[in-house]
Amino acid sequence: MSPQRLRRPRSDTVAAERRQSSCPEEPFLVDLPPTLAPYNDIVSAMEGFLQAQHVTEIWHCFSALQSLATGRNGNADDFYRNLKNHVSPHLNFKLNGIFRALDAKIAERGSSTAPHGLYDKRPLRGSRTVICGGGPVGLRLAVELRLLGATVVLCEKREGFSRSNVLHIWDFVLHDLLALGAKVLYPRFGSAASFLHIGTRQLQATLLKVSLLLGVDVRFGVELVGIEAAKETPERSPPAEEPRSTASSSAVVSVPSWVRQTASAKPLLPSTAVIPKAPPPSWHVRLRGAGVRPGTANPNPGGADAGNSGELLPCDAFIDASGPRSAVSTKQAGFVYQEVYTAEAVGLVVNFEHCGTRLEQHLQEFSWAKQFNFELFDRLKEEADLDLENAVYYQGETHYFVVTPRRHNLIARGVLMPESPERRRQATDGSRGNPYTPRGGANMSVLDPQNSRICQAKLCRYARSIADFFGVPRSCKFVGAPQLFDFSSRRSSTEAVRLLSPPPGGPRQQLPRPLPMFVVGDALLEPFWPEGLGVVRGFLGALDTAWVLAACPGCVGAGAGSAEETTTPPAPPGTEAAAAAAAAAAADLAADASAAELVSSRQRLLTVLRQLSGFTRDRVLLDRSKDFGLDPRTRYRHHLLI
Repeated sequence: MSPQRLRRPRSDTVAAERRQSSCPEEPFLVDLPPTLAPYNDIVSAMEGFLQAQHVTEIWHCFSALQSLATGRNGNADDFYRNLKNHVSPHLNFKLNGIFRALDAKIAERGSSTAPHGLYDKRPLRGSRTVICGGGPVGLRLAVELRLLGATVVLCEKREGFSRSNVLHIWDFVLHDLLALGAKVLYPRFGSAASFLHIGTRQLQATLLKVSLLLGVDVRFGVELVGIEAAKETPERSPPAEEPRSTASSSAVVSVPSWVRQTASAKPLLPSTAVIPKAPPPSWHVRLRGAGVRPGTANPNPGGADAGNSGELLPCDAFIDASGPRSAVSTKQAGFVYQEVYTAEAVGLVVNFEHCGTRLEQHLQEFSWAKQFNFELFDRLKEEADLDLENAVYYQGETHYFVVTPRRHNLIARGVLMPESPERRRQATDGSRGNPYTPRGGANMSVLDPQNSRICQAKLCRYARSIADFFGVPRSCKFVGAPQLFDFSSRRSSTEAVRLLSPPPGGPRQQLPRPLPMFVVGDALLEPFWPEGLGVVRGFLGALDTAWVLAACPGCVGAGAGSAEETTTPPAPPGTEAAAAAAAAAAADLAADASAAELVSSRQRLLTVLRQLSGFTRDRVLLDRSKDFGLDPRTRYRHHLLI
């Protein structure tokens, strides 16, 4: 959240904010939507795009940038190259920094390891991937798949970035984001003196901009309804290439749909080009919701499949990046999750306004656990009546605190109202003897409304006492409401990928190929918060998924209709049927072998990723994090990959 977006509420909104917070003396600062001004030239639109932090502002600037690019030359399959060729000549050296960074990423410059060459070969060209979840991991995977040539649609249920937590990152994530131009898009990135960290909002905004520049179709405010096989799937045959004019733009799948639907924009497509025609889809993803996409006057483009029934998207691979409690992977593909329970653990996240005073700038960042600093935590208990197990403070756009208070301390301070004795008795009947072990499907979380009630006013006072102890001035107001979260349990999937089989019936050649369904990020491995592994393992898992897909492009229909594809010479008369049958059988065997390799390869990489923690870091990852890349051999110890 940028400082110019943090505004004190006007007098007519303060009362409403106070009533909502139940904390009269502590009104919250609100993140007001920006005022959107029109852009009349490419330079001002690019400046606004690079500086934007709010979703609607990013949309607005990118739509203006796209509509002002009036050229008609280039390859329609490479949206990034086409956009850069029309925008870059108008920009100065500084504004062209993002294009230089992405060009270096595509060319694999800046690494001492041997280049894999996949960004140039684009092995996933022609495949269509749908990603559910617009968090950092989903956006990072969308970027990687787009670099590999896939057509990517990313869907997010929220209408913007709402998470205010700050992420601790490792050196690998730092170098990975720098290679994507993070320093150009967010100049303060990596400037912290003590700890490497970035706010979730800033990370999402950075990756969203990169995704848009590369041609990812990002949609906010849409909800996944279901995944279904195509009702009529034609026989599997290599699609042909056909020339077409820009007037029939509905057949192009590699250019984002919001580019084609911009009425005021001149197309970034050549007037006549040879464009690979995608094969008919075997699977569809059904979406519901208005949706928010740049360049569209009507956020929902409508069409035959819009409205109450939802919009249908063609899909060759589906990726669930929707978070730790996602029901998508469980309901659609039957992923099995293991849940680990620990002693009750409650966290508190709170943000305060950063006014930029000299006193604030001299505050020292820290990350402490009680067992490593007994003196500090004893002082917290004696001087401020705060009984904590962990305490973290980062200074960035806000003063960010995340602590783990003891439950009895929250009750004593009036933050939590004790649950009923009956509910307590039911909880303690668990087989493991843990008062908060779920039994019979009951939710025994300490924060569940059936177990306890939270007094928001006293929670604000509790959070303020933390800031007072560590020296944050009283003039710094709350940014959003303090939030309690429960991390007493965490889930992990036993599999990283499953193949969704089509319903039985019909000839084999007319059945759709199985749909690969992946889980990544917290939907795959929910992290234990004090270790700070969420974004680290999430980025590594995203690269693992992209690598496996690039190694098995046949599983997702990639390469179909490419310009480099060779044609088989015609068979002699009378042998066409036999040749076609033999080719179909060989293709089926190859597809089955490729699918088996995809699953086994991804599972092997998941086994390695499970071993990673703060304590095993040196035993799992290689030393030179700057050289980490798409190839797992540049990231993991080689003996673990055997």
